[in-house]
Amino acid sequence: MSDVETDSVEQAVADLFLASTVGRSNPSDSYDCGFQLETFRAIHPGVIRAVPAYKVLVGRGRALRGRAEGLHKASFETETIEEFWSHSWHAPAWMKIVTLTFVNNCRTAASLGMLAAITGFTLGVAEALPHKLAPRIRCPWCALLGALVYIACLLFWRRSSKVFLDIICIDQDDVHLKKAALTSMAAILKQSEALLVVWDATWDARLWCVFELAAFLQSRRTGSRAKLCVRPITLGPALLSGSCGLLVASLTLSTNVVQSYTDFEATIALTMVLSFCCLLFAAHLGRIFCRNLDMLQRQLLQFSIEHAKCACCETDDCKRVDPKTGHQFACDREVLLQVIAAWFGSISKFEALIHGEVRRILFCELTSVRFIYGYVCAATICLLWFHMDQAMDAIRAGRVSASEGRVMAFRWLVWWLVLEPLLFIVFAGFAWALRKRCGRYLVVDLLVTALAMTPSAAIFIGFSILEQRLDSARSVTGGLIFAAVAGTSSLCAWLAVCKFLPRGLPKFS
Repeated sequence: MSDVETDSVEQAVADLFLASTVGRSNPSDSYDCGFQLETFRAIHPGVIRAVPAYKVLVGRGRALRGRAEGLHKASFETETIEEFWSHSWHAPAWMKIVTLTFVNNCRTAASLGMLAAITGFTLGVAEALPHKLAPRIRCPWCALLGALVYIACLLFWRRSSKVFLDIICIDQDDVHLKKAALTSMAAILKQSEALLVVWDATWDARLWCVFELAAFLQSRRTGSRAKLCVRPITLGPALLSGSCGLLVASLTLSTNVVQSYTDFEATIALTMVLSFCCLLFAAHLGRIFCRNLDMLQRQLLQFSIEHAKCACCETDDCKRVDPKTGHQFACDREVLLQVIAAWFGSISKFEALIHGEVRRILFCELTSVRFIYGYVCAATICLLWFHMDQAMDAIRAGRVSASEGRVMAFRWLVWWLVLEPLLFIVFAGFAWALRKRCGRYLVVDLLVTALAMTPSAAIFIGFSILEQRLDSARSVTGGLIFAAVAGTSSLCAWLAVCKFLPRGLPKFS
């Protein structure tokens, strides 16, 4: 549809909306709000604003903690917004902060961390860096440099993408500007290239959150593709905990520090317990995510506008009277229901959209293989640095030749890109099967999480033994056989689990 045709349709809708208000003795603010929302028009271009993504997370993410004093000055007027961030204010703020930090910086941190590890490997092999920290203690240049750069980028990388976050881009101190921005919310969504939903168990119960998704999809019905990204709120904490666990194990084993103590068994046990606790916490968050995903499918199938919550009704803001005009403040719920009915024909048709298309889109995003695979590889890259330190030590000691070094590099990539995602997807399948909370006590539920991790641990041990039997660290043939077995196993596991996980119209247990 051309721009002229779109404007004509919008004008026709506006005329119909205006005609429906003729004869009212006391036209309320709900008409102005409904008119702007329904036609995707902004009251004036100045309300379409954005903020650099990194400024949302400054001050330990104080904007997401509801403390946005003075942050509106960081926003600026713009014609287009790269990402509109949709979230529920009822979700834990710290989880949103950690998740958005990983979403914004994780892949950059992994890439630059890998570059630092390669630099350490190159300088180490060239003997430009010292090999030993102390007798029998190696200096893990790959894991150390990679971890330092990874953590620094994760915390301080300044992603400058233009994003919209309500508490910053809407002036919270000026009532009139705030109303103008809220009234122009549909126009802001129309000018957004992508919608990022930070999803939690409360998101679908908030009327404004559902409206934002509906408005974004409705604005793309003229032909432009809807770029929707849904990231669960447990993503960041799970990746952080899992990465910490793997980093602890990698750094400890790379230094060979445990072998410098006489009490070797106690030291290695302490290290592994600490690493296991981090991985257990990450896995437990994975089970919670599966539980919430199961709850989401039920909630969306039973979604009703009547039960969706709106902040103005919960706080009775809509019952207050404007002291300047004497009129009662417009109710968000009434305005949004009026607009939704105009967009979709009726409230029941909108609810049918939520039951069908919106539910399908959310599930496809939340269970996307591409999304899962990318974050797993980024979070487990520290294990690749551990293998690089092992290889550097072997090369400097003269235990491997150049051809054997190439085989070792191939083996590292198999572990990183094939086997580590395999371990994750196997756990995901068992986490979904054991998603229900067991017992009233957290300890019992953690034992169930440990049980869900057992198959992945068994696969890890099995492939480690197979690797030694095939001598894949040195033999080209052994390395190829190892890669073929790993690749086939991984493909079968991904296909099986992806069929097992809810897709499209999931079946309830």
